[in-house]
Amino acid sequence: MKLKELMSFKLNEEVDDKEYNIALEIIMKFKKAGFKETFIVGGYNRNKKVGIPSKDIDLVTEARPDDIYKVLADERYHILEESTGEKHGIIFVIVEGLQYEIATMREDGEYTDGRRPDEVIFSDKEHDALRRDFTVNSIFYDPIEDEYYDPTGGDADIARKIIRAVGDPNKRFEEDYLRMLRAVRFAAQLGFRIENSTLEAVKASAGNIKDISGERVKAEMDKILKSDKPGNGLKLLAKSGLLVTLFPEVADLVNYDQNPKFHPEGNVFIHT
Repeated sequence: MKLKELMSFKLNEEVDDKEYNIALEIIMKFKKAGFKETFIVGGYNRNKKVGIPSKDIDLVTEARPDDIYKVLADERYHILEESTGEKHGIIFVIVEGLQYEIATMREDGEYTDGRRPDEVIFSDKEHDALRRDFTVNSIFYDPIEDEYYDPTGGDADIARKIIRAVGDPNKRFEEDYLRMLRAVRFAAQLGFRIENSTLEAVKASAGNIKDISGERVKAEMDKILKSDKPGNGLKLLAKSGLLVTLFPEVADLVNYDQNPKFHPEGNVFIHT
């Protein structure tokens, strides 16, 4: 099945009981096939702990790509031809009109394009968690056993309401420049702050965001501007140095003061 064929499916805006139950069904299939280490990972777990709805459910498993194909070798599961399989170990599957991403646990090789690894090495859950962008996205959940695996302290950071890079933040942003914009987006969406060393690393690499395609930048900007507090997102863009690279005309508004008698809120940027 090709990506364009998804147009015939109605994808839910938010995860509902049906989508969650199908995820449980898929996890059970992998466990019954001997792949006990199969989890819900990422945004769904983060949002569940924060108490906000999710739009999808991603899964991660110890099963290798060939094994994933075998486990899902049933007409009920429609695997997209665009799945990256052996290259990156990511399989996209459609079940009853709902799309799931199923990835093999892995660690990343070198990044030379500031976007994706040149190669991946299939590994275990510990290495898979340590390769991820932010601690709040590195929480694994086994819904069958009702157990969490959280080696990077994501749960504690959610409680503290901070966005913190996994490991060395400078390395995380050198690997994928878009992660800098994602840090701002998550902070804006969740009402969190960016942890100091993570924010300093964004400032140090902010100029690299110009090397990211306009399409990818637009997707993140749309999410920032559609968040509950887009103003906070714009302030973070300015504070981090991303705004001056992406939208220098907007960043320049910071330099225009207003008469405090009529505009006590501050400069033109704050007013806007």
